This record gives sequence, C-alpha cells and structure tokens, in this order.
Amino acid sequence: MRCEHACRAHGHECSTGRAAGNWLEVKESVACLEGKGPEDLHSLVIAFAAHLLVQTGRVKSLVTARQQAEDCLHSGAPRKKWDVMLVAQGANLAAFNRKLGRDHTAPVVVELKAGRSGFVSRCDAQRMGEVIRDLAAAGSPGIRHQFRRWN
Repeated sequence: MRCEHACRAHGHECSTGRAAGNWLEVKESVACLEGKGPEDLHSLVIAFAAHLLVQTGRVKSLVTARQQAEDCLHSGAPRKKWDVMLVAQGANLAAFNRKLGRDHTAPVVVELKAGRSGFVSRCDAQRMGEVIRDLAAAGSPGIRHQFRRWN
C-alpha cells in the first residue's frame, strides 16, 4: 500500500497567528475561515489545503491546488461548513456568533506595554503556550495572550 505524506516544519521561535488561549484561537480561526485572519495563518491553511488536494488526486499541480484553495476560502464555503458542524454538535449558533462579536470575554483585561519602542523578532512560542496553559489550569480561565500590531 502506498501512502503519500507531506510535512511542514515549524519552529517554536514564533507562534502562528496572533492569539494564544482557547477562545482567542477559535476567534482567530473563524476569522481565517472568513478570509480575515493573519497572513501567516492564512498561508498555512492554503498550503495544507493545497497539499491535501494534490495528495487526494483532486488536483494535479500544487499551483492549481493553491488557487482552488484560495477560491474556496474566499467563497465563504468553509465558514458555512464550520457553522453546519457546530449545529450538528448541538451548539447554539446565535450565541456563538454573539460571542464572536465581543472584543474579549475575560472579566478583566490588562494591557502590558513595552518600556521602549521596537518590535518582537523572536519568542519561545512553546514556552508561552505552556505558561498560558498552566495559568488557566491553576484557576485563571481568562488567561490569554494576543499580539497586537500598532502602526
């Protein structure tokens, strides 16, 4: 039996997207399904979709597969399918969409500003994820992190 596979290596020096924390990651994923997500997440989704289209034999070339994946994402079909899957699992779609419309769901939001101007060029995304996970497990379910870019 022949099994085709592909992989994409991703280091822990930088996270994908701008969010860390369960709800922020869901919100960012839905934004990506609507064609509004961060560019790095969008690129990853298109790359994975294109490889799957080629591996399953639906498309012969990666260039064509990428275009098909882009067209599909921009059609709105992935978000519609997401909603169908939520409803099939018993979710209240109206409540989900109301929650998506909120800027945050945490009872307290604290903004931490850097002491000087500049930009983050690297971070240990794995360690940051572990800290967020551990804080949430310690009884602080509102702990989350979101990268914001100011121009």
